[in-house]
Amino acid sequence: MCADDIGSALRALKHLNIQHSIFRMCAKVSAMELKATKCFLIVSIREPDEHLKQAVRNWLVANIPDWKDFQIAGAAKYLGGFLGHNAPALTFQGPTEKFLARVDELSSSQAPSLGTILRYNERVASVFSYVAQVTEHPDPKNFKSLEQRGVHKVLKLPPNCMSRQLMHSCEPFLLKAPVAITSMCKAAMYRFARAESEFLTQLKAEVLGLLGEEQSVAGASLVRVPFGGLPFTPILESLLEALRIKGTFAPFEPLVKSCHDLSWVLCPSQPLPPSLGGKVQGKIYECFSRSERCVDFAQAMSRKLVVTLGDEVSRSLRVPADWVSALLEVLRNVRPHTASCVFKSLIGGWTTSARMHEHTRLPCIFGCREQPDEINHYFLCSPLWQIASQSLQIEAPLGLAQRLCTERPTPDSARLLALVFSLYHFAKSRAKELGGATSVGPNAVQKIDLRPPVL
Repeated sequence: MCADDIGSALRALKHLNIQHSIFRMCAKVSAMELKATKCFLIVSIREPDEHLKQAVRNWLVANIPDWKDFQIAGAAKYLGGFLGHNAPALTFQGPTEKFLARVDELSSSQAPSLGTILRYNERVASVFSYVAQVTEHPDPKNFKSLEQRGVHKVLKLPPNCMSRQLMHSCEPFLLKAPVAITSMCKAAMYRFARAESEFLTQLKAEVLGLLGEEQSVAGASLVRVPFGGLPFTPILESLLEALRIKGTFAPFEPLVKSCHDLSWVLCPSQPLPPSLGGKVQGKIYECFSRSERCVDFAQAMSRKLVVTLGDEVSRSLRVPADWVSALLEVLRNVRPHTASCVFKSLIGGWTTSARMHEHTRLPCIFGCREQPDEINHYFLCSPLWQIASQSLQIEAPLGLAQRLCTERPTPDSARLLALVFSLYHFAKSRAKELGGATSVGPNAVQKIDLRPPVL
């Protein structure tokens, strides 16, 4: 017998005597002994203080001396997750640290947006998928904020350029959208619950049977697994709620009902359709993630453009009603990098000193007098657009709407806007390496070797 990763729930310390006799018999048969210092007793009724820990240890010394060195704690790790007090937060702590480390690593790369998103989905967002099978994040709002900061950082965007819905709907411009982590975690838990549905249902019946007459009135009225003194839903109950699309999964029920090919989700006893081919999690994610995407992408882009330009400029700018679809049609004929630069310009993704709230607010780094280092100025900055025009040998449009590709867009106007975006960020980065834009001066900035990328 291998005594690795064995856990059990006990009503009282006296029940350890039964387990001790079992392990003593196993030791005689297999010559394998428990290493007491690696074993934990988790007290769930309340967070154990030193007085309680000492009381438990005294009981062990008196009754099971072999186990007197067991660690007594309020929580401990078991099969990758934590059990006990504050268990959900502790379970997600490790993956969160890994998420932040990988965000930092990815943000330092020079990969284009499409490659960055693919890498993010593969290596960054996925760090939560294992623990999410059995544990829900204790702070959903903070979890979504963590995701939003991570996506903006890897895409090298200023904070809050995109709403959470827009962030998960940017596929038309970027060809791929970042994974919606909340929906991914929910889908992972549903898949696991569905795969073990028979066992989970049987286990709950056994748990309630063991309680007998000791179930609380509140618990009996709801026929729920007891909380065991802990202020969060037990793992078993969370999995069963996922299976029934109840509890924290209830908001997804209307989405499931709207998908005619997902009728099996609301009937856990119904066999899975053969057409799924084992892709339960992907199908569920596709459904759940609709709640995290824009209902009307074109309208969301128009609202975001208003924020980028400001109320005054937006009121005077006239654009066709179908400007988003017209622009996307044009962007099919340019490289993905060009499309991503256009998208970042429209959502205000320029890292100017004003937008990044830098301590020193710069003037226009290309030398325009009394003009700030702000995105609205650079959309009209003569030196910058002249450099871009000469590089591509394309005449720059005079109107703001045409420069932003919101009116009569063409592949050339898209390339020009993308180059303007790229030149600004390259020039500012290079000037910073040379001592800063203020120290270098606008003439030197304009003379920096601004070799245009392939657009």
